Amino acid sequence: MIVDFTVKNFRSIKEEQTLSMLASTSIKDKNSERTISSPNEPNIRLLKTSLVYGANASGKTNLLLSLSAFTYFIIISTDMKVGDRIPIYEPYRLDRKSQILNSFQKKKKKQILEDLKAQPLTFHKLYEGEEEIGSIRFDLDDESDGTIKMYDLAGKIIETLRQGSTLVIDELDSSMHTLMVAHIISLFKDPKINLNGAQLIAATHDVSLLNPELLKRDQIWFTEKNKFGATELYSLDEFDKNQVRNDTNFGRWYLDGRFGALPMITPRIFSIKEENEKPKDAEIQEPQT
Repeated sequence: MIVDFTVKNFRSIKEEQTLSMLASTSIKDKNSERTISSPNEPNIRLLKTSLVYGANASGKTNLLLSLSAFTYFIIISTDMKVGDRIPIYEPYRLDRKSQILNSFQKKKKKQILEDLKAQPLTFHKLYEGEEEIGSIRFDLDDESDGTIKMYDLAGKIIETLRQGSTLVIDELDSSMHTLMVAHIISLFKDPKINLNGAQLIAATHDVSLLNPELLKRDQIWFTEKNKFGATELYSLDEFDKNQVRNDTNFGRWYLDGRFGALPMITPRIFSIKEENEKPKDAEIQEPQT
């Protein structure tokens, strides 16, 4: 169970950034579906779910990767000795002062990013004309990307809910319908299903989830890079609560640019030129004699 997590000098994150799962005291819920009690401090309420939004390459993945790297470091640290090099560290590269420790080994990075994937079989009804005559077995590779991802996540979600642990997912909405993603969030929200205080932390681009009926201000986070290319993390709950109320249309306001963390799109990104077209400043000039 996570109360808060702070990281600095890791990949695109230069200065300290803190992801807090502490529930905001300014949000009064009619029920406690979005929160759980801290095991050590029953009066402290922790969030069950937090989602991170931001433009591509703004640092969402790096934030989640730092969580995984930290977990991995805890596991291997029992075998490390004083003076050993940290094998899972990749410092911020746009400031020379930050590059003081060894680089993240690709082998270790791959080990963290790749999860063991089961290859279950799926079954579909088999028909002869309009009559159902049985079922046919499919390999998972024959299914859609969304179905494959759902099978991959299903076991992890069930295990997390049973153990009361924390599940971290990058690109939660990738290849899956928005209603399926909303259902996953509802599983963690439902106190009849989430009996052991499991938590979900995920990055997504699905703006439809920015719904005050599904998520409150303190459950929504944003990543944005500053002028130095460093990731900054901030919560929707940090905005003026007199303007961003509990019933505000978070999704619309986000797309309107009121919260930042949007991609900078210019016509040049997707400009197309004819193969033989030459730039105006690239005209061939006759040599001077």
